[in-house]
Amino acid sequence: MCSYCGCQAITVAGRFTAEHEEIINATGRLREAVRDGEPA
Repeated sequence: MCSYCGCQAITVAGRFTAEHEEIINATGRLREAVRDGEPA
């Protein structure tokens, strides 16, 4: 996500960005777990 325009200082936009990054990170961990055969 971008961090250069300052939109993350707007409460709603900042929260949306943080939640989006959490989802992206969780998806990466899920893909790794599936690839490695580790369901936990």
